[in-house]
Amino acid sequence: MIEEIEYYLNEILYKQLEEFKIKEKYINEIIESVRIRIYSIIKNWNDVKYRKALLLVGEEEGMFYEPNASKDIKCFVVVSIRNSKIETIGSQNYATMGMEKHIEDFEMKEITKTAIKYFKGQKFEDLNNKLRNQHIEDFYKKITDRYPIAWNAMLKLSNMKSKELTFDKIEDIVNLDIIENGKKSKSSIINEKAIVEDGISETYNNDLMQILNLIEQNKLDLFFTDSFKLLTRNFEKLLKTIEFVLQRDKIFVTCNFMLTNGYVAKRTELLKATHTGLDIKNKVKIVKGLPKTYANVLRAIDQGDE
Repeated sequence: MIEEIEYYLNEILYKQLEEFKIKEKYINEIIESVRIRIYSIIKNWNDVKYRKALLLVGEEEGMFYEPNASKDIKCFVVVSIRNSKIETIGSQNYATMGMEKHIEDFEMKEITKTAIKYFKGQKFEDLNNKLRNQHIEDFYKKITDRYPIAWNAMLKLSNMKSKELTFDKIEDIVNLDIIENGKKSKSSIINEKAIVEDGISETYNNDLMQILNLIEQNKLDLFFTDSFKLLTRNFEKLLKTIEFVLQRDKIFVTCNFMLTNGYVAKRTELLKATHTGLDIKNKVKIVKGLPKTYANVLRAIDQGDE
């Protein structure tokens, strides 16, 4: 264990969670989910290419976090803390944590702000060195190994020096265990007061299953979501979904990124990940400066919506 990390978990985050009157067993559950994510990222920190791909998951959100800090720090807070079981206390599944109501957005922001303030003062390379002789669970490595096509695309996307990149396809096909929960997605109802589904869940609701089935049947050529986080905050579910789409030679696209098995593209100036979905139709219209291939995909989505 590393003193600097344990101090944040036990003296800062724990006390913040206590203020929401969460029972100790649920606080410990949240803390542990954050712990395994933080240690896994720190373990891989000095592998720059791998780190960039991990942190890419948080860019569409983290780039707009406060207070001011480096991109790496803000994305680190998204990926390791915001995209953990802490998500549940801000979702419609708050009762599973023994709570009477979900926490508000401004309360979640206080958690991420505090984390950014703390970790911007840490030297991550030194933290990585402290882990060299320690055996820890490498949470992310176990997941990335399971989804070779998706992870290869993420590596290419996060490390390329241009707006687009073509590369050799990966032919390996892995079995994907997709768990369906049979529920409709409440987050598909767009309104300002929508309480988003528990984004950390590993299961797929009816809406997502219908999209995947259309892709499987070659009736749909792409999977579109505003941002990674609007699809899911569950890292494995994100890679699994991308893997499913790319295995079938289809396109996975957000308002900022496009991924296929052989081509990736990105937006230079990222658009902020939406919270409710209200601005998605306007965002897909913004194609200035995008690579032609990516721009044409967004135009097709825009025309399809209309």
